[in-house]
Amino acid sequence: MILETIILIGAVAFIELLGLHGLPLLFSYGVIIVLCALVLLQNRKVIPPFIPTGSKTVETMIRLAEVVKGELVYDLGCGDGRLLIAAAKKGARAIGYEYSLPTFLLAKFLTRKYRTITVRFGDFWSRDYRDADVICCYLLQQKMIDFEKMIWPQLKTGARVISHSFTMPTVKIAKREGSAILYVKDRL
Repeated sequence: MILETIILIGAVAFIELLGLHGLPLLFSYGVIIVLCALVLLQNRKVIPPFIPTGSKTVETMIRLAEVVKGELVYDLGCGDGRLLIAAAKKGARAIGYEYSLPTFLLAKFLTRKYRTITVRFGDFWSRDYRDADVICCYLLQQKMIDFEKMIWPQLKTGARVISHSFTMPTVKIAKREGSAILYVKDRL
């Protein structure tokens, strides 16, 4: 895992140093995606599937979370970065975590024009989220149970969690619209 991350970062840095644009840049990222996919298949790691969130749901999630300028938004399992982009357009700083190398590279490519977006490769479970204003996630039900146990307790008062489709079993839902589910961290 560490070696793969170093190789990935080195490859992305090399492409950035070349200053490629347009088709050559896209081709270079494509080659890295294929190579990373082969490495992952070889190591047989279990990676959750990338299921893109539709544009209407993205809009609803950002609106329900009431993202505003200057806030810090995390997207756990950011996929191609579409929620990060929507948050950045509202003036927020956005940090996304993605565990799939090909999807991580896609997110890096699609968010490259936004200075307030950071996409990080790796596992988001052991991170510190005490500074989060908003956390976006599209986690399966069992992972939402894990989220409630591991991440929810560390959030500050007023932090919002906006989930696509799946719920935390014992936390009160603040608002629900379609598949967007909002939670607001109350005082302890």
